[in-house]
This record gives sequence, structure tokens and C-alpha cells, in this order.
Amino acid sequence: MSVPTIAMTREEFERLVLEDPDRPWEIIRGQLREKPAMSFAHNYGSLELRDLLRDQLDRSRYYVSVNLARLHNPRDTYVIPDVVVIPIDMTAGLRARPRSVEIYVDPVPLVAEYLSPSTGKYDVEGKLEAYKERGDREIWIVHPDDRWLTAWRRRPDGTYGELTIRSGTITPIALPTVTIPLEAILV
Repeated sequence: MSVPTIAMTREEFERLVLEDPDRPWEIIRGQLREKPAMSFAHNYGSLELRDLLRDQLDRSRYYVSVNLARLHNPRDTYVIPDVVVIPIDMTAGLRARPRSVEIYVDPVPLVAEYLSPSTGKYDVEGKLEAYKERGDREIWIVHPDDRWLTAWRRRPDGTYGELTIRSGTITPIALPTVTIPLEAILV
């Protein structure tokens, strides 16, 4: 049985989000869904990653969001990443309209998802592909139970190379001054 897809304009989606602010609405491949509640390991790791990124990035150049921003693939997807690094210049339109929904269309330097039992399949199958289609520079899927991270890094030709980190540190390709110790973002 197939799940019916919906077609919403950006204005309709923003209206839905603003009228129901307590529910984290996403659209993945045309399917409206509420982002589920997360585990302690998921939340802890996301916040640790955010703190490490904020400590190492120039805040006049980058904004780090956790479970708030929506990344839009103009075709059929609005997703809420667990952690995303956003160039501050991409927030100019939102600063001019502070009551609007935080939606970004342009590629970002880093987006990270933490796998959890409630979201694992859809993070890999839905969100990962949406991030690649958006052209996001680097995408991390953190596996807290297995204690490793998979990174997809965009190449100049638009394809992605895959890298698995099981120990040590990782430096995002678009953020060369940042070094993240894997153990620090795992419980």
C-alpha cells in the first residue's frame, strides 16, 4: 500500500508550522510527518556536537542549529536536521522577517543526523538523499549505539565520497579549522 503524497507550497507549509508550533513538521518525499521524539544518546550527542562546533567557529560567520532549522529541497522535502551549520549570510532574509519559519534552500557546509531506533531508517533513506540532492557539502550520520560516524563529502563533480570514522577525530572539508573528536559526541 502506497502512502499518498502531498503537494504544499512554501507558504502553505510555513502556515502549517506556525499554526501548530509544538509539533516538528517535516515533509519527506512528499509525505508529511512529525519528527519523532529522540533518545538521550541522540539528544546528548547533538548538543555536544553543537557545542564543539560553536566553540570552534566564528559566530559572526556561522550559526549552528539543533533540531530547529528546516532544509528545503525545492522538489518535495522539508527536513529538520539534528545539527546543521549555516553561514550567517543565509540568515539575512530571516532576520528581516523574524516571525517567519526558519527554512534554508541553499547548500550548507555541514549537516549531521544521529541514528536512533525511531528515526534510523528514514534518516538514511529519506534525509540522506535529500541532503545530497540539495548539494550540502558534508553529511554525517552518527551511529551512537555502534560508536562510529559515516561522512558523505561532496566532490567537485557533484558526487559524494563516503568515509567511516571509528575512532579519532574528523575535520569537515568545508570547515577546515574545526576538529571533532568522535568520542566527544557519543555517550
